[in-house]
Amino acid sequence: MSSNELEKIKNRQLEITKFNMTIYFFIILGILLFTALNIFDVFTGIIIMIVMLFLIFGGQYIHYMSYRSYYLENSTTNPHTHLTEEEIREQILADISNNDTSTFTETTGTSSSTNTSSSSTSSDVSGNSHTTVAGKCPNGKFIWENYLEKYSLLEHGTSGETIPDDVAIKKIKLEFTPVVLDWYDGSAIQNITEKIPSGDDLLNGVIDASLNGTVILNQVQIWEHSGNDDIDQYGDDGVMNMGPNTRSLTFKAGNVDTIVTASNSGLQNGPYLNGSFVNPKYLIDNSFNTCFIAGMRDKTTSSIEDGVVDSFTMELHASKNINDLTNIVFYTPYTLRGCDLILLNQDNVELLRQPISHDAKIYQFRMGAISDEKMIAEFAKNVDTVQTWRYIQYELGGKITNSRQQYAEEHASNNSDNKYDCTTETFTNLFGKSDTYEKYKMNNISCDCV
Repeated sequence: MSSNELEKIKNRQLEITKFNMTIYFFIILGILLFTALNIFDVFTGIIIMIVMLFLIFGGQYIHYMSYRSYYLENSTTNPHTHLTEEEIREQILADISNNDTSTFTETTGTSSSTNTSSSSTSSDVSGNSHTTVAGKCPNGKFIWENYLEKYSLLEHGTSGETIPDDVAIKKIKLEFTPVVLDWYDGSAIQNITEKIPSGDDLLNGVIDASLNGTVILNQVQIWEHSGNDDIDQYGDDGVMNMGPNTRSLTFKAGNVDTIVTASNSGLQNGPYLNGSFVNPKYLIDNSFNTCFIAGMRDKTTSSIEDGVVDSFTMELHASKNINDLTNIVFYTPYTLRGCDLILLNQDNVELLRQPISHDAKIYQFRMGAISDEKMIAEFAKNVDTVQTWRYIQYELGGKITNSRQQYAEEHASNNSDNKYDCTTETFTNLFGKSDTYEKYKMNNISCDCV
């Protein structure tokens, strides 16, 4: 046991002695007061003072000697076994701060991940003084593996969040809650078609109030970064709209799915599907002068149960990485507020869900690839009214995590108080889980000898 540790013991005992002397002083005052009031005589008062003196200071001395003896016997194998809770905490924090570890920093360089819009990157693991040449921590884990376990993320936590093996986008879905239209007879399509806006009303966003709550769309575009392979009608701008050439479209009303293809008569000629989708062909006809309507239930429906949703899904011919796409754009004369845009892989595993929480007429979801984005203006250039439509942008680039390592690095970047290093303890598990706590937790000094 070092002299410094002995000095700490003496200082602690000095504090206890001062406290005991204060208590003893008030006991003497009490005895003098009771003697003056003839509650008991002087002799009895003296006897009580002597007994209390032995109880207080004798008990402290016995406690100190027992503690010192036990400490000396165990100091070689289990040092610092008798510290207060505060001293334990200070010692643990000191142990952690003594680790010369790298931290997660923000730089102006390009991210090492596939996120083209991110400017953050983690420090080089090889520069961490507690990692091996291979960049691993003493526990055999990489820093990112250690970080996930330390903060109970992904499979170590209870959130159920996972990273799919396949993170390429195969399907693009718009999901929405249907509404009951008290005037709509699902067997008579003219009930809907006669209320569909057209001409200037459509372009000016003049929508029949009886259609409130439905989903109305002029067009859906899926823009791919195509480079020199751009063969669409908007010129050689390096991007191409894949919307009209999707592999299939799936329209879901409740539990009923209807799948059609771009050349399928159900899409080209059928005015409606399942009584809940009107003119689906207008989703991809490259025109502002027509519209698709969805999300209705006829008047015989009593109510919409919680959790019931409708949707339409556009399936691509080949899966695309988020960095292969530049934008997904929805045009509506109404609003899409309350809908969800969902990106799925080929196994229908959800990769990303973006709630739509604003009113607008053009919804631009910016993906990972960068373009000059003039295609929206090019598409609308012949329609003066549309050029004044309010549009809103949602940034989705980088929101699909490609690996567990990227997830850990981005989580650390977004949580600056976390430690991206080889330490294994957090403030939430500091006491009760760590080996350090188990070593220090017994027989703390206190003022219980009083």
